[in-house]
Amino acid sequence: MSLMAADHVLTRTLVKPGAYALAHWKNVAIIVWRGRPDGQAVREVSVFSDRLLQEYAVFSVVHVVEETSGLPTSDGRHALVAAARKNSGHVACVGVLLPESRIVASMLRVSVRAMHKLVRGMLEVAVEPTLDALVVAMVDTHVRRSGTRLTASELARAIQEARSL
Repeated sequence: MSLMAADHVLTRTLVKPGAYALAHWKNVAIIVWRGRPDGQAVREVSVFSDRLLQEYAVFSVVHVVEETSGLPTSDGRHALVAAARKNSGHVACVGVLLPESRIVASMLRVSVRAMHKLVRGMLEVAVEPTLDALVVAMVDTHVRRSGTRLTASELARAIQEARSL
């Protein structure tokens, strides 16, 4: 793993090759899943996301699921639900950008719905197949619940930058 300062809009990044790329931008944690999320990876990601609480009372989380990722393992699903429950009072919204593969995207959509039910609807979740649709779905909720202004184009740029890590 390497911790590095971003050159552009991202304020903090962490990359674990083959597993994930993480970034902070304003009060948004961006998680780019490149490998299958298992329990250990989800716990590492959760610690990184929680660092936003040092600066912000409320933050949003974006999960970008790349084609190489796949569905979370059983331990990964449990860790995702645990992290969501732990931070539910601090999370403005959660966004999930689906992979292009329709089969994987369909399975992931079902998995996200099931995890959302386990959290008992405590979080507002947007699950979208395109970056444009995701940022439009998230921005209003993020601004309303966190008080931090951002635009769809700014959020899209930050997500694109995180995907390039």
